Amino acid sequence: ENAAAGNTVLREVILPDTVHTIREAAFEGCQQLEKIFLPEGLRVIEANAFSHCICLREIHLPASLEYLGEYAVSDTFGWSESLNGLEEITVDERNPLFHRSGDALFQNLFDGDERTEKRGRALVKYFGRDRKYEIPGDVVCILPGAFRRAGIFRADVPEAVRKVGKDAFR
Repeated sequence: ENAAAGNTVLREVILPDTVHTIREAAFEGCQQLEKIFLPEGLRVIEANAFSHCICLREIHLPASLEYLGEYAVSDTFGWSESLNGLEEITVDERNPLFHRSGDALFQNLFDGDERTEKRGRALVKYFGRDRKYEIPGDVVCILPGAFRRAGIFRADVPEAVRKVGKDAFR
């Protein structure tokens, strides 16, 4: 936890293949962090891992990633309107849980541990700049902070949505 939190000079981090978990708030407040290289083998990014990393504009999620904690990638903005945080999230195409579609990051949701019965998707983070967004029809959950600082005026929510997380549209 808080491995580099608050470091004001750290600009780039290259994590070795031996890192499997980024703990809660590990890089929180690293306001100069511009680049982080996440290794294949990384399985967990805990809550608020990159909160207030206002210079971090893009991140690539490896195929091995299995868990993203609350606000792990959705709370990277600063207090200024010009510091809106992540603008680009890409995902290794071999990742069975997370994927990007258009300007949004999604998580596939399954029944049981076998991951054989898909029950929909969760919207993790919208990072586009459009003022209107139509949430795909198979989304059943909008995670906390999914639209934080997105600047949208209208979100069309499908009937399939059963849960909206806290601060989803804040």
